[in-house]
Amino acid sequence: MNNFFDIHTHLHDKAFDEDRSHVLLEMEHEGIRAITVGTDFGESRKAVALAEEHENLFATVGMHPIDNRGEGFVEEQYESLLTHPKVVAIGECGLDYYRLEEDKEKGFIVNLDDEVDRQKSLFERHIDLAVKHNMPLMLHGRPKKGTMDAYEDMVYMLTQAQRKYGKEQVRGNVHFFVGNKKIAQQFIDIGFTL
Repeated sequence: MNNFFDIHTHLHDKAFDEDRSHVLLEMEHEGIRAITVGTDFGESRKAVALAEEHENLFATVGMHPIDNRGEGFVEEQYESLLTHPKVVAIGECGLDYYRLEEDKEKGFIVNLDDEVDRQKSLFERHIDLAVKHNMPLMLHGRPKKGTMDAYEDMVYMLTQAQRKYGKEQVRGNVHFFVGNKKIAQQFIDIGFTL
């Protein structure tokens, strides 16, 4: 039997509706455990519910920086999910600057600076929530093409939070990492995994 643990899945997502039970059965048969990751409140609830049904699954709760811009982050809602013993991290959260220009052209956002500020504020709230509940962060970061901007901002914000709360209080994993060696080392230096 294998002993693999996939720390970032979206098994609760509708993309798995047709074959989820088969995938979960195969995972169980192969001894594979996983974390299914919430990306907004509704998806976080689904992640927790699925984890509750399967011994080999765990969940995170949080709001992806761009997947559901219309939903406000209501901390109390997310805290209501944190009491579940299968919830192991806060997120998927972070900064995503990859399509800012394209999103502005499409009318999804009006002002680029306002969108960056919104994402940073949302990320700070996730950091504070993780510290409050002594949980790691599940991070999503995606920079603009040809830059490391989102990662640089994330490292800065996480470093500031570690100065405020202590390094051991601000920890987690960087998911969707497309950065270079320098930025990878910066995350490692502050105690994050990639």
